[in-house]
Amino acid sequence: MVSYFKLAQIYRYLIVLVEPQTPWKMDVRELVKRNSHGVDIKSIRRRANDYEMVMPRYLGWFLNRADSIGLIRCSKDLLVRALLSCKEFHEDFRAFSGCDRIEEMIYFYTRKNCVGLSQQLLHITSRFFRFKKGQENFDLSFYDKFMGLTSNLSIAGFCITKETLGAKLVLDQTQLGLWEQNDHEISRPDPPSDVKNGHSQPRQNVPDHDSQDDHADNHLYSSLVHRSLQVSDDELTQSKGRRAHITIGTSGDVRPVQTGLDTIQIMNSLQKNSQPFSFKLPSGPGMIGGTLIKIDPEHWFLKLERYLTVNAIFTGSY
Repeated sequence: MVSYFKLAQIYRYLIVLVEPQTPWKMDVRELVKRNSHGVDIKSIRRRANDYEMVMPRYLGWFLNRADSIGLIRCSKDLLVRALLSCKEFHEDFRAFSGCDRIEEMIYFYTRKNCVGLSQQLLHITSRFFRFKKGQENFDLSFYDKFMGLTSNLSIAGFCITKETLGAKLVLDQTQLGLWEQNDHEISRPDPPSDVKNGHSQPRQNVPDHDSQDDHADNHLYSSLVHRSLQVSDDELTQSKGRRAHITIGTSGDVRPVQTGLDTIQIMNSLQKNSQPFSFKLPSGPGMIGGTLIKIDPEHWFLKLERYLTVNAIFTGSY
């Protein structure tokens, strides 16, 4: 199936693998009787013997191309508003990014460190699979009824740090039932090669996948919606799902996994700190309202007044 996976990646299709649930799916004689293409028993037996279960690298909710572009653009628009309206945030961002101009700042985060299709399609990971040799045949039957189902993801804000820009999600009860990430992890990856003394070195960025949209992408319609439901502080910092996020971009050579660690750190700080510095973004009709919250000079959170929602499909990355 490798050729199909490659085609899916080229044309930005998500993959949902579905296996027959019939009790005779590996019964060679029954398969010979039922096949309508005239395949002989020798060929079917060989295929059955060679069959290997295809395991995903991870499971999660995946956005389509239109929604990925929409969310990236929305986050960059909010970032620009924050930089233009809050002097303290602008000064901190300038200090940790090494960027002097707004035009440079909006390209401080890129998706070049994302792998494969995830450079162009955003997702939230619900479970990683780390198999040792001989343990690849993990039972995925629990997830069968959820594969290919769509649901709304609720975005409560954006974590902005010297290394990552990520959308913070609040999961519903069904989504929490599929959530198997570590919400208490505090270890950090090794510092990237272009980070010295805690500061990323300025890069001569050029617009990448999130800004160099194909011409056809401009005609896509996004499901991203600004809802009327106000963001709940209790839901935002709840223990299970605290790490839930979508990586919008990272700086330097920082790996996307860092976004989850930054999200945990910021949520922990919000729960503990009752009086942080905050700044409400100026807003008007049709504008997304939000409040900038300073955790420390290198960690900020932009809490939305009301949830943004976007459609996503639950499947695996292969």
